[in-house]
Amino acid sequence: MDYDPLSSSSEAEAPALMSLQPPLITESFVTSKALIKAINEQAKEQGFAVVIHQSVEKKGILKRVYPRLARQTGGEWTLDMKVGEHHHEATSIMSHPSLQKDALMPAISAYIDTETQIHVRPGQILSALMLNYPDLPLDIEDIYNEKTRLRHERLDNQSPIAALMEELSRQEDWHIEFLKDNVHQLSHLFFSHTESLQLLALNSEVLIMNCTYKTNRFNMPLLNIIGIMSLGKNFWTAFCFLQKEKEEEEWELFYADWLALVNSLTPEDFDTAWEAFAAKWNKKYWTFVDYLQETWFRLHKTHFVRAWINRILHFNTLVTSQGEGSHAVLKKAFGTSSEDLLQVLEDIKLLLINQLHQYTS
Repeated sequence: MDYDPLSSSSEAEAPALMSLQPPLITESFVTSKALIKAINEQAKEQGFAVVIHQSVEKKGILKRVYPRLARQTGGEWTLDMKVGEHHHEATSIMSHPSLQKDALMPAISAYIDTETQIHVRPGQILSALMLNYPDLPLDIEDIYNEKTRLRHERLDNQSPIAALMEELSRQEDWHIEFLKDNVHQLSHLFFSHTESLQLLALNSEVLIMNCTYKTNRFNMPLLNIIGIMSLGKNFWTAFCFLQKEKEEEEWELFYADWLALVNSLTPEDFDTAWEAFAAKWNKKYWTFVDYLQETWFRLHKTHFVRAWINRILHFNTLVTSQGEGSHAVLKKAFGTSSEDLLQVLEDIKLLLINQLHQYTS
């Protein structure tokens, strides 16, 4: 139980009082926050801090006393010390939240923000800060709290999806397309950098498309579209968040039939494989089968069916191993699979800008 120096308890029960030097503040302040900040600049040297609080009363007996240190006079705030003693030794400066908050100077907060964006762990951030600022009154919880505050600030009181769409609407160097489902939730999001499209115009012979999973908290697969340069280097062309696949077993069956179709070695083999494919899947997904026939095979089969692509230059790119390699780079950059789509976009932007700078410099 905290001792109250103003209560009527006997002296035998009272621990020795510790004298505190009152802050030497004579000027007045426009706001109470400004006054408290000035007080704490001096108070921290003695191991205490001032916070806005009230006395606690239980059964008519004061159990804690928080002297009112400030009063409003003429529209300004001044210091009025009521009690200059306390009943226990000063605790560690680390225990005063007001001093911890003041310690988060703009430069420190900006450092935490930067390190968070590149997925440096909170413990590592704190260790780095302690190396440069040994007396900084912060602990690991303060790093987590600041990360949370910065995230709320970045979202600007919006949902992650709303913040994402607002961010994309401001991007002049990105080409964006998106779809919503029947309940108006985001189902597909396509985005490509204009410089990536310029690289694609110069290297349009080969494209690799493959999905990577567990990149975001919404479990939306990320379609990664990769171009291949004549020297064998790959570059990110575009990205697309897709609706979550719900029937994985059926997808595996469909994908096996698809591979058999596009790997046909002759035009005759392709015609036979297409008849079998259409007969099997037309019953349940006739609109999709019609879409494949009219949009892809009728117009573009010479660009991806082996019976035709073996006749043209493709730098022997017949598998998606380079795409799988790029997935590993992406996942390493993401750091975790629990990020929102806005953070995933920011991670991709950092990678892409570095790659474009390398290829265009």
